[in-house]
Amino acid sequence: SELQMKQIKTPEQIKEMCFLASRIWREHYADSFADQITYMVEKFQSFKAVTNQIEHQGYTYCWLVCDGQNAGFCGYKIENGALFLSKLYIEKTFRRKGLASFALEELKKSAGEKPGYIWLTVNRDNLGSVAFYRQAGFYVDHDEVTDIGQGYVMDDHIMRLDLAPPQIDLTTGAQAEAVPFFRLPASLDCVLQTNDSRPQPQVNLRLSNFPDPSDFYIISFLFSCFLP
Repeated sequence: SELQMKQIKTPEQIKEMCFLASRIWREHYADSFADQITYMVEKFQSFKAVTNQIEHQGYTYCWLVCDGQNAGFCGYKIENGALFLSKLYIEKTFRRKGLASFALEELKKSAGEKPGYIWLTVNRDNLGSVAFYRQAGFYVDHDEVTDIGQGYVMDDHIMRLDLAPPQIDLTTGAQAEAVPFFRLPASLDCVLQTNDSRPQPQVNLRLSNFPDPSDFYIISFLFSCFLP
């Protein structure tokens, strides 16, 4: 399949996207909270709401195109060194064609400010989406319950994907240095930074033997640094 991502700009495109969004929401979420779907669509995915997001809140919306057909869409904004992925929806007949993974890769490349991480919210009961994002490298940073009005709340995971490897800042010497309680991903590449001109050794940690390598784990370890 030929996959593309094209920015949504015109009022006609926004209306078409909102129609698709309403259909996807009602199809996907009806069993979870059917009574609040109409309210949520109007609040977050109506023509008025999306136009306001684009014109006044810094959001960008893009079609996800599969073989020339508008198969889904994503919406995002870049703020404070991070990319907030607000929406990523695929029409039912186009799922399992790699569109969601394609969108994530395009967002990593196309963000002009080179964000340090991507974050998003996903309903805790939406197990399929949670599993997808975990497989893509996201982890649950924390949980959040948000009041969206009219007596409704969203009970979400806040999930995060770090795009740049963390760096460990140490003043190293010819002895072992303790580095307590780092949160490490399944694969970590970092550099020991020194406060002088001595060599900066590369450190690579592979934690693939953990039960779920997409999760982060709190561990304590020692670095032995033998520098001239």
